Amino acid sequence: MPPKSLFERCQGAGAVSVAQLIQQGEAAADSLMKDYGKHIQDRLDELESLAKTALDDRRDEKKWDAFLTALRDVQSSGATAGSVWTEKYAIALLRELDLRKESDRHLPLLIALHLDAIRLAANGNASHADLMGLGDRLTLASEKLAVGSAQAL
Repeated sequence: MPPKSLFERCQGAGAVSVAQLIQQGEAAADSLMKDYGKHIQDRLDELESLAKTALDDRRDEKKWDAFLTALRDVQSSGATAGSVWTEKYAIALLRELDLRKESDRHLPLLIALHLDAIRLAANGNASHADLMGLGDRLTLASEKLAVGSAQAL
């Protein structure tokens, strides 16, 4: 049986008020934001494993799709939890992957650098200034390993 729609939950016997549903949603969001660092660590371990699998067989589209889906999930969960830098670093990595070919010899390094930055941001222990500086260094590294200078494997 599919879950009840919001409209159904606000009607009839056992109805829950919209205000109460909003309050429950806000409580869930607060909990997610508070525990985000703990929650995301397992997801980042999985993301790193998916990246390694995709890099080991770069021509397998299913492996790349699984990695990209997990990366987008980390990006959106960072946005939902208010982890701005987790979201920004994930977007930066998605952009790098969009600009480069799977055969780019610099991809393993770029992916590792971005995943390390995402992990640091998700931990919530680094200052905004440190994360901003790290973002600048990631941009510089990406430029140094520019698409034009990248050679295929």
